[in-house]
Amino acid sequence: MNEIINSNKYLLVLVPLVRKYIDERKDMNSNTQHTVEQYLLFISNRAE
Repeated sequence: MNEIINSNKYLLVLVPLVRKYIDERKDMNSNTQHTVEQYLLFISNRAE
């Protein structure tokens, strides 16, 4: 489960892809980015 959510050295999956997408969005305000990052941290930690 951890590799599916958090990635491994060979494959970018859910959390890294969402982070990349959020970083590329220019129309998203910092509060929204922070909220999404908090959810990603929660999901990532639960998968470990």
